[in-house]
Amino acid sequence: MAESIIKKLGIAVASLRATNQIDMDSATQGKFAPGGRWIGGDGREFVLVQASAAVDAGEIVQITDVLSLLINADVDAVAAIGSDLITGTAGDFTPGQDEGAVIYIDAATGAGQMRIIKEVVSTATVRISEPLTVALDATSDFVVFRPAVVEPHAAAATVAAGVAQVDIAADSYGWVQVRGLGTVLVDGSEDPIIANRIVTVGLGVAGTAEGPTAAGITVVDLECKVGVGVVDVAALDIAAPIYIDCNML
Repeated sequence: MAESIIKKLGIAVASLRATNQIDMDSATQGKFAPGGRWIGGDGREFVLVQASAAVDAGEIVQITDVLSLLINADVDAVAAIGSDLITGTAGDFTPGQDEGAVIYIDAATGAGQMRIIKEVVSTATVRISEPLTVALDATSDFVVFRPAVVEPHAAAATVAAGVAQVDIAADSYGWVQVRGLGTVLVDGSEDPIIANRIVTVGLGVAGTAEGPTAAGITVVDLECKVGVGVVDVAALDIAAPIYIDCNML
């Protein structure tokens, strides 16, 4: 049963790639911004992410610490109320990468305004999603961080952001599954996956999943839920079918 489900899922993912409905692994983000969602006709839901480290098919991913991804810079040109442009210095922004990123005025004049980068006009200037409601000046400071940047989950109690269904190279963009029938690698060193019981992140092997704690479902199991088991699976590193249900992204 499990093998036939996995084969069907493999065909479904291959079909999506062949019809270009979603590009599962790409060096560029394409027409979607990270965090964008795609829902298939079968109810499976995917979110576009950027992998800060290589992710293998079946691995659970977690959000990469945004503090390690921050651009912290100063505004170098006055921006009036109603302006949709923010200017820093050459090299602050990267075309093809920062579209869809969050820009936040974190200090001095205009602090507290948060916008999405709609367009990278140049390496010094970006167009934002909504006009400024408070003017900026040369004292204003901003940070930029990219949403939906992920990495394989650590072998620890971390919140699951989704499950990769194909390999995604480091620094590439791809779609991770957040809802619906999919497959996940099993941590055979921990509690086995049990049909119709909660599936949580594995604590023994990074990127993998395990079943509920043998002594009973714990708070950590609930906080780190990945989904619900379809069949009983205990073997290490096998791809097991589960109903994925991740709400982080």
